[in-house]
Amino acid sequence: MNYLALLFLLLLSACSREIPPGVDELLYASPYPPSHPFSLADQEWMAFVEERSDGRLRIIPNWSGALLSSEHAMLEIRRGVADAGLITPIYVKGGVHLIRVQSGFYSGTTTVEQQVALYRCLEQSSE
Repeated sequence: MNYLALLFLLLLSACSREIPPGVDELLYASPYPPSHPFSLADQEWMAFVEERSDGRLRIIPNWSGALLSSEHAMLEIRRGVADAGLITPIYVKGGVHLIRVQSGFYSGTTTVEQQVALYRCLEQSSE
């Protein structure tokens, strides 16, 4: 039986696709389905990253908690389940002060550029 399982895995690995030279892919995981408002924002961000990198960086999404749970997202990302993922602040235990930021973050910013400008402003004020 183990022989058949090993053979199956070898055959299955032959079905993997090749990544074009000069392109890096990152696996992004989310506990939410693609239709969730967080995921819609994630999809816009992924398109923005691919466009800005001239296609050299692709983010491959994995939705609906198949790889990442909302409760243990930070630990799962730290353990390498995905390269990046949505960490829902309300579930973060461990002294990360994201809960206070989340409620105010989404109001007012409507584009990726505005979000980046907000980060730049925070970066300058911390110097």
